[in-house]
Amino acid sequence: MRGDFEGIAVVGDRFFLVTSTGMLYEFREGAVGSSVPYLETDIGVGDHCEVEGLTHDSSDESLLVACKEVAPDEGYVVVHRLPLDPARGALAPLRIPQDRIRDAGGSRNFSPSAVAIEPETGHIVLLAARQEQILEVTAEGGVVSLFRLSKERHPRPEGLEFAPGGTLLMSDEKDEVDARVTVYQRRVGPGSP
Repeated sequence: MRGDFEGIAVVGDRFFLVTSTGMLYEFREGAVGSSVPYLETDIGVGDHCEVEGLTHDSSDESLLVACKEVAPDEGYVVVHRLPLDPARGALAPLRIPQDRIRDAGGSRNFSPSAVAIEPETGHIVLLAARQEQILEVTAEGGVVSLFRLSKERHPRPEGLEFAPGGTLLMSDEKDEVDARVTVYQRRVGPGSP
């Protein structure tokens, strides 16, 4: 299989990959060096959403698919929700108004490059490489916080994930030479979140 892959999620023994055009691939892990069968599904967002990010939301057993660009632009950041069990039917997408993001100090036209779930709160965390920002929202889309990143420390942030215990992992890619993963430990102690 080939494609412009923009996200990976693992749910139990199921692996999911998504492309920028909204093709979702599901497969199970195989032995080293072996090929495995996979299921390919068009999730139906490719004509209006450039996909950039995929994560599992255990609170409602869905996959979250972030849109980097939405057409036509209606002033929202859009995160699609795909039920792991298709028999559940379609789930409403999360739509976060761009003006609420600006009111929180964000840049104009926040465009996600990754999405993750903060394990302690269940909040959705969106990373925007172009705007060098991290946005935290509730499951309903309410803005919780916005954090600006340092261009020197994060030249092109493209990946975001939380490890057990709340450790934040952020990956950067730049010129294929400076690719790296930065680890942020959760602060512990008086006054820490």
